Amino acid sequence: MLARFRAVANLVAFLHRKQVVPPAPDVYSLFTSVDTNDVIADMERDGLHTGVDLDAATVAQIVEFAHSTPCYWSENPIVRFLHHDRTEVERRAGRSILLGRYFDVEDKCPAVRSVSEDPMLRYLAARYLRTEPGQTETRLWWSFASAASSTERLKADQNFHYDLHDYRSIAFFFHLTDVDEFSGPHVYVKGSHIRKPLRMLLGSTRQCSDEDMIKHYGAQNVVTLCGRPGFGFASDPFGYHKGAAPLKRDRLILRVRFTINDDGTRVDRSEAVAARP
Repeated sequence: MLARFRAVANLVAFLHRKQVVPPAPDVYSLFTSVDTNDVIADMERDGLHTGVDLDAATVAQIVEFAHSTPCYWSENPIVRFLHHDRTEVERRAGRSILLGRYFDVEDKCPAVRSVSEDPMLRYLAARYLRTEPGQTETRLWWSFASAASSTERLKADQNFHYDLHDYRSIAFFFHLTDVDEFSGPHVYVKGSHIRKPLRMLLGSTRQCSDEDMIKHYGAQNVVTLCGRPGFGFASDPFGYHKGAAPLKRDRLILRVRFTINDDGTRVDRSEAVAARP
């Protein structure tokens, strides 16, 4: 809870600070064309950097995995289904399914693992955290085009909010399908990772309206992130963001998140994996 106050978060990050060593020049990476200084400069100023892209071959492998592996309903993990069966599952459930997530993606999909363990991606994270990450957490999920209520969309994080993952964190997102304004693009508010009105920090919810975002940060800082498959971007989850509601087409996205500390939890880990020592 204290991480919401920038001074506290900065102090904890300072106490964890360690020298960060770049990967050797001959180490293989999917992100050799990325300018690390540009990434860090944009992240510190805006909380956002676009252009951390995936190659077509890696995208194709992850998409194949997603179509051939059952995902699960985030509200009821017992319900598992293939992407093309979602409509039938909704009919049986009698309600809309907004999100379909996957268990154990790093273990089951080598292409996902190659992204989450990429030395350049980890170096970028370490540069931003100013220390070696204590935890890497990977998530792959569908956002489904669906007629849903505002309450359901609120539960699915399809309204503006900020996340409290440790005292400092960085997340890398990768589009795996074509994302336009009708297929649930990620929306980020530049500068909101640093500046938040006190009433937003002390409020009973981390959710916020579109109108408040424009009022406090200006429409020019509310960035809608559309792009072709492979388009990638880095963001600070403490900034306000949302996954817009898909209207016409489903969206498949991969996220790799790094934090300073490891709190012992993992999102989207099956019971068998979570029980390992």
